[in-house]
Amino acid sequence: MGGGTVKGPVSSQPRRGMEKFKVYGVVLKRLRDSDNKEASQPGFEDELCNHFNRLPPSYATEVNVLQPEDVIMHMKLLRRAEDATSRPAFEVRIVQFKTNVDAQTSGGSTKLHSPPTLAVGLSPSLEVAHELN
Repeated sequence: MGGGTVKGPVSSQPRRGMEKFKVYGVVLKRLRDSDNKEASQPGFEDELCNHFNRLPPSYATEVNVLQPEDVIMHMKLLRRAEDATSRPAFEVRIVQFKTNVDAQTSGGSTKLHSPPTLAVGLSPSLEVAHELN
């Protein structure tokens, strides 16, 4: 037996960790560029970094960097969920969707639908259970 190296599957973990770090940087920059109140607080950068570090690398692929305020909302929800007196923790917000209106009646323009729709999300495991039922 020689002193050769053991070869195995190449891990994607470092690459996924780098992606998480990049998304963290984009979210932080967007929050600061938007003059977000929370992002200007002392220690926010460390708090955001800890938030990304406590979650799996797949979190980076699920974050919408165009809405970095959602990350702050997620941080707050996780904080509230840790406190047994404030469980369950949830947030509801109004979301308006753009849809194409019939081309004959509007000339093909895009209009906002009224009334607004409430966006309520399920965790992935609950979505799967719902689909199975």
